Amino acid sequence: GNDGLARVCARRAVALAAQHWAEKRNLATWKGDAMHHLRQIQEETTFPLPVRAAAQRLLTKVTEQTQLPMTTDPITDARIILDHLNT
Repeated sequence: GNDGLARVCARRAVALAAQHWAEKRNLATWKGDAMHHLRQIQEETTFPLPVRAAAQRLLTKVTEQTQLPMTTDPITDARIILDHLNT
């Protein structure tokens, strides 16, 4: 019922998983807040396009989403990223 809270929680879940993923690979540069992790995922060319697109959607401000043709389901976007990080 609270889209903003769902979005924040999705971002934080991705950040925690990304941090764990990076630590397992000794990638020291993967530090920072949730938005930083999402930017790194979006820019990581070794990740599949759907993963990078999901990160882009989670990075997009809600006010911009209403102007852009995109889905607004942060839980699904987080799952796309989490599934990739957990493989």
